[in-house]
Amino acid sequence: MELTAPALRALRDRLVPAFAPVDDDLLAVGSRLGDAAGRIDGIGERFGDLRQLLEGEALEAATTQLDLAAARMATLATQAQEENATLAELGTRLRGVGARIAFLSRINEALGVLTLNSAIASSGLDTDSRDIATFQTELRRLTDLAAQTVRRFGQLHAAAVKDLAAVAGQQAAFTHQHGARLRDVSARIRAGLNAITALRREASAMAVQTQERGRAISAAIGTVVTALQVGDATRQRLEHVADALGQVLAGLGGEERPWCRDLEPALRDGLAARAIALQAALLHDAGGTLASEMRSINASLARLGTEVRGMVDEGQALFGRGGRDGRSFLGALDGDLGEAATLVGSSKASREALDATMVAIDGHMRSLRAGLADIRGMEIDLRVAGLNAVFRCARLGKQGAALGAVTIELRAYAKQMAEGVDGLAESLEAALQAGAALISAGGDGQGSALDEMMAAMRGGLSRLGCAGRAMDAAIGGLRQDGGGVPEELAAMVECLGAALALATDMAAMGQEMEALSAAIPPPPAPVLRDRLLLVHAVPFTMEREREIARGFGADVPQVAVATLELDDFLF
Repeated sequence: MELTAPALRALRDRLVPAFAPVDDDLLAVGSRLGDAAGRIDGIGERFGDLRQLLEGEALEAATTQLDLAAARMATLATQAQEENATLAELGTRLRGVGARIAFLSRINEALGVLTLNSAIASSGLDTDSRDIATFQTELRRLTDLAAQTVRRFGQLHAAAVKDLAAVAGQQAAFTHQHGARLRDVSARIRAGLNAITALRREASAMAVQTQERGRAISAAIGTVVTALQVGDATRQRLEHVADALGQVLAGLGGEERPWCRDLEPALRDGLAARAIALQAALLHDAGGTLASEMRSINASLARLGTEVRGMVDEGQALFGRGGRDGRSFLGALDGDLGEAATLVGSSKASREALDATMVAIDGHMRSLRAGLADIRGMEIDLRVAGLNAVFRCARLGKQGAALGAVTIELRAYAKQMAEGVDGLAESLEAALQAGAALISAGGDGQGSALDEMMAAMRGGLSRLGCAGRAMDAAIGGLRQDGGGVPEELAAMVECLGAALALATDMAAMGQEMEALSAAIPPPPAPVLRDRLLLVHAVPFTMEREREIARGFGADVPQVAVATLELDDFLF
């Protein structure tokens, strides 16, 4: 066969559109295989998830967490009893505070009477001294101020007592209503968890074989996905050959091209023949790779079909129905865990109410303690006022004797007031300590602990229920998603027939190119080395192409490993 432009053009015209229908088929297969693979992966993942739920750390941790939460539940009843005892102690301390406030109130009443007596005694004095009038005014002011302060103390104390009575009644009612239930539900949950542990391990063993099927299918899918990439590689290699044929045609037609510039006709024709032979070798290699990968894909698809059928059959035999008597064996604790979550929620609400009330009571008592400084200041002012009045009465002689007696009594009451304030301060500290014990036992830490307990209950209930439902869902999904996949895979095999046909056509075209170039002697080696690769205006993208070109004597530079592309490694 003679190397002519019409023959080359005819080959190029056949080559350029050859891959388009195959490309469409490969894209369609890739899309359909992606859908099927997603469904197969979903089946494998579902059984893998089932095994992990039943056998893995998550459900084991949930069971342990539930057991700890159930054990902690029993302590809530004991804690409630201890809180009731502390509330009773706080009540005793508040009664002591009330007694001290009552004592100060009586002192204030006595001061009121003393103020009246002072006014009467002062009215009989034959003097216009402003000092006596000032004493009367100061005494009335201090007496009124002390009375107001003690009344405020009484109001704060009454508010604290009222709040305490309400929360103590609420806590007592909670203990009476829920204390025994907290212990009983806790015991039932812990016993049920022991039974479930044995059952879930038995069910976990049933999922192992199905999970292994899923792994095998995933490996086959990986093989198919990798092999399908031959489509892009083949398209690029055909484009390189078609472009090279175009360059040869242009040069043979008299156009100036880098590969044939300044070459004599004989050298040009020899170089063109070797370039055509190179394209033939590239076509043979690309077609062989395509055929090999297509056969690998077909084998993988057939294996996938077999594996999917096996998975469906095995799942049917192993599981049948996911639950016992129409419900998951893991649902036995649903009722107990639901009741437990409700009880813990009630405990949290009770604790929050107690915390809020204790904050209010603590605020009342601290406000009361802050007012003690005012009373102490009044007591000192009363002493000073009484002492000044004594000196004034002494200057009046016998005339000031009655008022002097009042000042002596005033100083005695001031002393009693100081003693009353000291006693009130002591009682307040005792009450604050009792309240602090309740506050430190609760607060954000206790609330967080109860939140964690409720979360553990709900999370454990959810995980147990999820594992039971997963048994039913796994077999249902296996039937629905896996049943039609083998037929779809068989259809994909038929769809790949065009790719195998293209591989045959590529071999035939390669043979024709070899025949065209066989009769023309090659040019000298230096020409081949320097010019053969110039036929390829588009650089090679695959190391396999570079390797073949080197075999024809072309000077093809080595590509650094760091710059190699994915196609260099795959094809």
